[in-house]
Amino acid sequence: MLPVSWTSRGKVQHIIFAIVVRTSLTSLLCSTATFLSPSHAVTLGNAEISFNVLQQWFNHTTGLWIPSTGWWNSANCLTTIADLALIDSKVRVSASYIWPTTWTKAQLYNLQMQRTVTSHHLPWTYYGPGPGQSWPHLPPTWPLPPWRQTNGFLNDYYDDEGWWALAWIAVYDVTGNRQYLETAESIFDDMAKSFNTTPCGGIWWDKAHTYVNAIANELFLDVAAHLANRVGGGMRQYYLDWAERQWNWFDASGMINSKYTINDGLTGDCKNNGGTVWSYNQGVILGGLTELSKATGDKFYITIAKKIADAAIATLTDAKGILHDAYAAAGESRTAVQGLPDQQREQNLDVRP
Repeated sequence: MLPVSWTSRGKVQHIIFAIVVRTSLTSLLCSTATFLSPSHAVTLGNAEISFNVLQQWFNHTTGLWIPSTGWWNSANCLTTIADLALIDSKVRVSASYIWPTTWTKAQLYNLQMQRTVTSHHLPWTYYGPGPGQSWPHLPPTWPLPPWRQTNGFLNDYYDDEGWWALAWIAVYDVTGNRQYLETAESIFDDMAKSFNTTPCGGIWWDKAHTYVNAIANELFLDVAAHLANRVGGGMRQYYLDWAERQWNWFDASGMINSKYTINDGLTGDCKNNGGTVWSYNQGVILGGLTELSKATGDKFYITIAKKIADAAIATLTDAKGILHDAYAAAGESRTAVQGLPDQQREQNLDVRP
């Protein structure tokens, strides 16, 4: 559950609020620790405490927050810490070892993973413990996934790649180290190879070509727009062209329904599948539209973002302003993603008309 606030108290306040929410949810994932409830009076000190708790699960050997959480979740952890370091010099110093550790060691991490989407459009991820060891809770009908080496920050799922690209962009914003920006660009290049290879346009969710969904395509837009605002020369226009092309496709895809909420994906014949209105699908698009507005100077994108955000709040929050996802008891992935919309809303709030 995520308290939602639209009270404008300055950019730093929104960033702190987003950080506390995300790190509290991540800590809840990793342990039985008490959930830290953010409030309107949330402070930088709250965020620093959450950072310290989160770091209890940092694995210095892998550069990830594994086995406490998963591969893509570790990208979100990295983004969260970079967000905080951007406004907190104390954390910037404390976290300085994380960037090179994760960049160097996470690329070498052998990731054995099986993912699927249920008939209710509920994504499930299973992580293997290692070669020759049994899989916990793996359904007996599922084949044992191969043990494979990830290729840097690329794997078989384009949404995972998008999360890592955004993470390295966030680290670049803190450090100014172009190595991290170039990593994000290389990830984007891999995602772009999938564009228009689907029968529906856009990109696939996975390299097995099983599904065209909202999250992978939103992240593709988000990464392109972020890069357009950070590179120079002709590459700026290159990424801007991609972002605008992807938005035009997404807007026409039918995944944004008549209520201005976003369903999970498309059917085999490229129609809105009526899938679950997940909070993260409402949140990620806000980041992409905000960055696209910055890149073009066109407030139209903010107007669209506001409609989506308002629709999400109206649809997914209760009378107390608490955000609820469907299938809330479904496990770790559902808990983790509830922190993601706030990250994107913070960006949107800063430029909202």
